[in-house]
Amino acid sequence: MITPSSIFYTVAQGVLRALGATATQTNMNLLIAWMGEENGWQATFAWKNPMNTTLDMPGATSMNGAGVKAYPTWAEGFEATAKTLNNGLYPTLLSALKNSDANSFFSAEGKKELETWSGGDTSYANTIYTIYSELAPVPSAYLTAHAATSGETVPGWMQDLQKGASTLGDLLGLNNFASGFKANPTLTVIVAATVVVLLMDGMANA
Repeated sequence: MITPSSIFYTVAQGVLRALGATATQTNMNLLIAWMGEENGWQATFAWKNPMNTTLDMPGATSMNGAGVKAYPTWAEGFEATAKTLNNGLYPTLLSALKNSDANSFFSAEGKKELETWSGGDTSYANTIYTIYSELAPVPSAYLTAHAATSGETVPGWMQDLQKGASTLGDLLGLNNFASGFKANPTLTVIVAATVVVLLMDGMANA
């Protein structure tokens, strides 16, 4: 099992934010597998270019014969990555990341787009798939608390309840339950309401 260093998780989060995609287990590990193939597991991402795009940006410097750029800031590196994925050549990969869909990502169309990204390496997609299959689960701290389905938004009050319930679970040592709170908003409301009722009852009987 492959467990990458923490920088892979934080960089993957940045790419997903730039794409307007959610940091799910699937999306994070798809990007981490891709970055691992592009950079190797000892990467420090000094070029601030996680996917090794060649897109020119203000202040960018070409670092090799292929034209891979080093960017002056992470904001610019994430923007360049998002712009490259949105340039019309990678619709399947982009849709897969926005929908947290590994099957689509590694479909025939997705593999063809990965081959395009690599400059024609026919084994590139299969290598990324192998890495993806061997990656350890992403720590929950790097994941979005609740992945909203298409057209669904998570109200602020529910996000606050999720955080409170998760914190309560952590304080009580209920780590598995804490993960459940982050993933299940309905459970969050039920548990939070129960806690409030118990607290009010305790105060009334004090």
